[in-house]
Amino acid sequence: MYSLCLYLSKSRFRAYLVTLTITLGTLYFPYSLTFFSHQFSSSLLFSAFFMLFLLKERPEIRKNWYFFLIGLLLGWALISEYPTAVIILTLLFYYFSIIWRNPTYRHFRPIGLTMLGGAIPVLLQMLYNKLCFGNFLSIGYTNLIDPFYSSAMGQGVMGIHWPNLKVLTYMTLHPNMGLFWESPGLLFSIIGAGFMFLKRRYRYEAILAMWVVGSYLVIMSGYYMWWGGWALGPRHIVPVLPFFCVFLTFVPKRLTWPLVVLSLVSIGQMVIAAASSILVPDTMVLKISTLDFFEFSSIYSFCLKQLVEGNFAPNLGHQFLGLKSWSSLIPLLVVIAGVTFFFFKNPMETSHRRNFRSVSS
Repeated sequence: MYSLCLYLSKSRFRAYLVTLTITLGTLYFPYSLTFFSHQFSSSLLFSAFFMLFLLKERPEIRKNWYFFLIGLLLGWALISEYPTAVIILTLLFYYFSIIWRNPTYRHFRPIGLTMLGGAIPVLLQMLYNKLCFGNFLSIGYTNLIDPFYSSAMGQGVMGIHWPNLKVLTYMTLHPNMGLFWESPGLLFSIIGAGFMFLKRRYRYEAILAMWVVGSYLVIMSGYYMWWGGWALGPRHIVPVLPFFCVFLTFVPKRLTWPLVVLSLVSIGQMVIAAASSILVPDTMVLKISTLDFFEFSSIYSFCLKQLVEGNFAPNLGHQFLGLKSWSSLIPLLVVIAGVTFFFFKNPMETSHRRNFRSVSS
């Protein structure tokens, strides 16, 4: 993420700021601390996107392992989080357009090796299905025992119905668990998306990222349990969060310090969530339509309350240093501050392109 943002912005500070905003200032952070598949799938998808962008910028790449790995990442993401098929199809369209526009790629190898890489996880999943459920195409979600969930998942497309505008508002703008309330730094992505679109060289990537984020949010608004049960926020949208980084990279320089302020707010709120519990009871969200607008917030009405009462989640400060309560967060803050100091103490790279080439090699 940092390498991509550095290449696009030519600014170490902007690239570092955007990377921290996404990785520490969104649901990306607290869901990195659990065994939910959302953030794992997110990492796979964004890694594939990075490789595809690199393929476009460096058409001389013709390594067999490179094509194979792209397919492996996408196939692995698919079996980890089935709804990401929407994102995967978009990235495959991007991939084929890159191959089509470059005559040196117009042969079977790029497509064949990518298909082979993607087929391996899918075949493993099918084997798992056969061993567990007796059919290669029978997945866990079609074999639920609980009658409520079985019935809900059996409606629509695996529980996903037509998009719901009201739910989309809850997911993005409502203080209860709205994306832009929990991560206000992402508000600048709206501005950045416009400026990125104006850059002809990266217009294709701007449209791709807009489609990935927009289509996924719209689709998830139709899911019968859009909030994800006991959850900090609409956890199902975590796979699209890293794609916001390309928008933030193009936010005008004159808005850098407002972006810094809202990014710090975002990081602070996510630290509160990660330090307490992301398993926020869904009692309030079930009656969200009857709540006053500011009546309940997952972060301040639940997570912060947990910390005030001394209910901290296990962390390194607890386990290795014996620190209690708020002091247990000191190691985390020291590490972030130390890495930031070390980062900016290093001399500026003489060429962002050299950095990008080193990453690709």
